[in-house]
Amino acid sequence: MSEDGFAIDTGPVREACERLGSLSPDFEEVFRYAAEADPESWMWGAPGAAFAMQYEVTANSLRVLMGMLAPAVEGVAVRIGRACDDYGDTDDRAAGEIEDRGEGADGVR
Repeated sequence: MSEDGFAIDTGPVREACERLGSLSPDFEEVFRYAAEADPESWMWGAPGAAFAMQYEVTANSLRVLMGMLAPAVEGVAVRIGRACDDYGDTDDRAAGEIEDRGEGADGVR
């Protein structure tokens, strides 16, 4: 806690949210590349044939997860932004209630 009580500077948090949200296109690009990285089974050759099937199962699982990254990053950024909004609203409301009661920071009415 600071000397004045609990406080959060939402400016840097909002900036971080913007940067986080701006990563979404990068995740989409990685997803597109991953979706295209699908080697034919003959490319594995005889020694790699045993690994080809396991690779395909794992690659499909990873593609599904990668497809979820862009919306997840956007969602996290939006939710953090909303938390900043809620914090600001709550702080403003509390300050208004204190003013309405006539209690200043110095405790004098």
